[in-house]
Amino acid sequence: MKLRCMFLSLLLLAALALPAAGAEAQTDIPASALALVDRWEDEGYPDTVGGVWVDETSSSVVVAVVDGDQAAIDSIIAAAGSADGLAFASCRWSRAQLLEVHGALAQLVGVEGSPVIAVGLGTRGNDFSVSGQPCVHVTITTLDSQEAAEACADRIQEEYGDMVELSVGPHQISFTTGM
Repeated sequence: MKLRCMFLSLLLLAALALPAAGAEAQTDIPASALALVDRWEDEGYPDTVGGVWVDETSSSVVVAVVDGDQAAIDSIIAAAGSADGLAFASCRWSRAQLLEVHGALAQLVGVEGSPVIAVGLGTRGNDFSVSGQPCVHVTITTLDSQEAAEACADRIQEEYGDMVELSVGPHQISFTTGM
């Protein structure tokens, strides 16, 4: 019991330290850039934005703009009040389009017989730099059948093309019961 309490205490300390590390990475980013993203989270993203992420190497918020539209970039800079802390990438798909695909594919998670076990928004190859490309990540497990998993991946790729990034392998979700 004493060992379990020590272990849980260490886990709690580690968990408490994580948000501080993330906040530290954002302290170099100008408040106007972070406020812009907060406003979009509350009010909705512009149709010209494909995604937003932090590039820690440049201490900036990267805004992926559909087709690199300069008018959209100028509008984003005006909304933020300045270009400080903002970097821009060009992308093909809007966040709204990606969310629509995400919603459709998320319905496959947990469905009996479906090898799709996870769906999320991110960047292709997890590249969170200014060259990142927003996409929908789809994780497909081969645990039931390699053939079924590959057929599912082919169907998704055919329907959604480069809007998705597929990961097919022996992925597994594990569940733990209480202590």
